[in-house]
Amino acid sequence: MNEVLKVIKSRRSIRSYREEQISQESLDLIIEAGIYAPAANNEQWRRKNEHNN
Repeated sequence: MNEVLKVIKSRRSIRSYREEQISQESLDLIIEAGIYAPAANNEQWRRKNEHNN
């Protein structure tokens, strides 16, 4: 098997989470960054409108 394909197929993500909540200010900044990030079919405006509703 191709080595790259082998690595892709065997890749796993293991996450551990903290009990503490993220601040509203941090969450708002993350959402704003996502709104302005590039999107398929240039649909940034849709994400912005969905967030504002």
